Amino acid sequence: MHEPAHEQWQCAGATGSTRQKISDRTVTAKVKAELLAAKGLKSTGIHVKTKDGVVSLDGKVPTQDQRTLAVQAARNVEGVASVSDSLAVVTK
Repeated sequence: MHEPAHEQWQCAGATGSTRQKISDRTVTAKVKAELLAAKGLKSTGIHVKTKDGVVSLDGKVPTQDQRTLAVQAARNVEGVASVSDSLAVVTK
C-alpha cells in the first residue's frame, strides 16, 4: 500500500469572481458528477470536499493513471480554483 502524496494543483482561468459565484457545495457536486462521467475512471473510492474553491480529493485509486485522470477531471470543473490531491494508489 502506498501513502498518499499530497499535491496542490492550480487551475488556469479560475478567478476570484468565478469562485464567488459558485458555492462550494455546487462545485463539489459538479466534481463528483465529472468523476462519475470520466471514461475509464473508477471513482467509487474517491472522496471530494471543497472549501473556498479548493477541491480536496482523498481516498484510494488502483493506479497512478487513475489518480491523474481524477485530478484532471476535477481541474476541468468550473469554479475550481485548485485541486489538493491526497489520493493514494493502492494495488491489490
